Amino acid sequence: MNQTDRIRQNLENIISEQLLSGNLSEKLAVLDDQTKRIEGLIGRKAIPLPLGWEKEFQTDINCHAYALGLWQLEQFRVLIKKPFMKKKTRKNIIGARFMNMLIAKNILMLRDRVEGCIVVYSTSDGEIKHSGILREIDLVESKWGDLPVFRHYVHHVPESYGNIIHYYESNISPENMLLTLYD
Repeated sequence: MNQTDRIRQNLENIISEQLLSGNLSEKLAVLDDQTKRIEGLIGRKAIPLPLGWEKEFQTDINCHAYALGLWQLEQFRVLIKKPFMKKKTRKNIIGARFMNMLIAKNILMLRDRVEGCIVVYSTSDGEIKHSGILREIDLVESKWGDLPVFRHYVHHVPESYGNIIHYYESNISPENMLLTLYD
């Protein structure tokens, strides 16, 4: 097993740990511990979300919403803070199905690997599992589940995120992309 495979396996072990039931401060303590262990493996610090994004709220944002830039929109914040929306729904409203729809409608188009493009990870059967933003030729910035945003090497992701990597660009703004939810 090479070093990248060992890192991916260790990352998988960390993110697959179940959060114990308990109060919010206990859950946040577990997330902090997981974050520190991931930082040690990838050799980089997590990237905090800007002010106004409470730590508790970071768990409502997934990798796809982050990579597409939707998380920065006030309309998105309002949408996922709706009291009737269950936590799982909030987190998955911008999920693999949404990403597949954007690709099918040519809103996300394949492109060469260039800084700023959207990096999409999938399994060998084509199931989209993760996405991020290419920040440098070999570094991706992405949100990991309930954990924060990390800047990591392209292949330094948990095994469950898949081995197939494609690079995309969007031909519409995040505001217009959010409107496609209602199409």
